[in-house]
Amino acid sequence: MNSKPGQIKVGELIEKYKKGEIGIPEFQRNYVWKNERILKLLDSIYKSYPIGALIIWTPPLGHIVQSKERQGSRPVQWLIDGQQRTKSLANAIDDTNLIAFNPIIPEFRIMRKRRDRFIPIDQIFDDEKYPSVRENYKETYGNSPEIEKNFEACRKIKDFPLAMIEMDGHNYEDTIEAFKRVNTQGIRLRGDDIQSAEISFKHTGFIKKKVQPTLKMLNNKGYDRIYSGHLFQACNFILKDNYRDKRTIFDKDISTEVLERNWRKLEEGLKWMINILDTELGIKNMTLVPSGPSLIPIAVLYSKLPATQRDVKKIIKWFICTVVKRRYEKSTDTTLIKDLEACLEHNPIEALFRKGNISHNFALRPSSLDLSYNDRIAAIILYIATIYNKGVDIFTRQKIKGNSRLNKHHIYPQKHFRNSSPEEKELINQIGNITFLTTPVNQALKEELPESYLQRVRKLNRNSVFIFDEPAELKLSKYKSFINKRKKLICTSFNKFLSNEL
Repeated sequence: MNSKPGQIKVGELIEKYKKGEIGIPEFQRNYVWKNERILKLLDSIYKSYPIGALIIWTPPLGHIVQSKERQGSRPVQWLIDGQQRTKSLANAIDDTNLIAFNPIIPEFRIMRKRRDRFIPIDQIFDDEKYPSVRENYKETYGNSPEIEKNFEACRKIKDFPLAMIEMDGHNYEDTIEAFKRVNTQGIRLRGDDIQSAEISFKHTGFIKKKVQPTLKMLNNKGYDRIYSGHLFQACNFILKDNYRDKRTIFDKDISTEVLERNWRKLEEGLKWMINILDTELGIKNMTLVPSGPSLIPIAVLYSKLPATQRDVKKIIKWFICTVVKRRYEKSTDTTLIKDLEACLEHNPIEALFRKGNISHNFALRPSSLDLSYNDRIAAIILYIATIYNKGVDIFTRQKIKGNSRLNKHHIYPQKHFRNSSPEEKELINQIGNITFLTTPVNQALKEELPESYLQRVRKLNRNSVFIFDEPAELKLSKYKSFINKRKKLICTSFNKFLSNEL
C-alpha cells in the first residue's frame, strides 16, 4: 500500500469520469452542490486558485467495490474525496446552457435566461463550435486583446492541473477509515473559525463571554447573516484612529482590556443599527436585507461619529442605495474593507457615498424593475415603495410597515400561466405583479383572479398598493399592461421616498 501526490488535468478527470474509469463508491454522500457553488469553483480555476486535492483510490486486484451511480463496467479508480468538485465540473462543462461566460467582464453566470455578452461555456469548450462562436462574438462586440485573453483563459480551464493524492492498493477497510477521517477529523476551518481560534488563544474566555453572546443577540433579533468574521472586521476598524493606523485586534500587544472596550462600542453600534432600521424603515429582521456585511459600516459609524453628526437619514439612504446597486453581491470582503476604510475618513458618511459611487440624487428607472419576486433586491424596492405610499393589506387594512409576517402575493395567480411561454412566466413573477398580504388572506385567496376578488376591496386600499385600475378592467388578457404600468408606479414611489423622506 502507498499514497503518493500527483496531478490530473480538469479535462482528463472529466473524461475519465464520463467513461466510467473513475467512479463514485457507494459509501459516498449524495451530490449536493448548488449552481452558485459551481460558479465559484469555475471562477477559482479560471483565476488559478487552488481548490483542494482530490483523493483517488486504486483498490487491489479482485477487490469488489459497488458503484453509487453506474451499472455495467466497473471503474478502475474511485473518488474518495472530490465527488462534489468532479461532478460539478462535469455538469458545468457538458450540460448545454447551464453556465455562461462573459469574456468582457469576465464573469460566469447561471443561464436562467439568455443574456447579452454571455456565451454558454459548453460552446467555448467545443473545439468545433468555438471558432464560429468567437468570430460571431468579435463581429458583435468588437475584438480586443483583453477579450481574446479572457476567452483563452476560459478554454484553459480544461488544462488546469488538479492536485490529487493516489491511494494505491489499500483495502476496503482502510479506505473507509481514510474517508471517515477526511470528512470528520479533517474538516477545513472557515476564516471565521481561524480568527476565533486566534482570539481565544490570546484572550482566554473572550469568545465565550463576548463574541457568542453578541452573535446570540443578533440571531434572536433576526440578524442571523451577520457572522463572527464580520464582527471581527468591524472591531478592527473601531480600534483604529485613522486610515494610517495599522493596528488590528489580532496584534500581540492588544490587551484584553482594550479588546473588550472596543467590543462594547461594537455592540452599542449594532443595537443602534437595528434600532434605526426599525424606526426609519420598519425593518425588524434580515428578511428584506440581502447582505449581512452591508449593515456592518452602520454599526462602525456609531463609534466614529458624535451623536450630533449621526445623520440617520443619510445613513439609511446610503444603505438602501448600496443594497439596490448590489454593491455587496460580489467581492464581499473587499467591499466591506473599502466601506470600513471610508468610516475612518474626516467625513465618513460622504466617503461611503463616494466609495460606493452613489449619487445623492440616485434614482431607479422602471426598466431596472424587471426583477423576480424572489430577488431580495426586488423585495426591498417593493417594500419601500409600498410603505411610502402608506400601503396596507388590501383586505385587513393592516399597515405594511413593521409587519414581519407579510406574504408576497401574485395579483394575477401563477396557476393561470402554467402553459405560457418562458417570457410570460417571467413577467408574471416580476414585482409589478406582487403585493403584500397577511398570511391568512394570502391563503384564502388561493388562485382567484383579480377581476373577482378586488370587487370586495375598497378603492383606497387598492390604491395604497398601486392598483389604480377598477376590478372590471383587470381581465386576465390585460395582465401585461397592468404589470408594466404598476412597475412604473412602484419605481416612482421608491424614488420619491429617497428624495422626499431621505
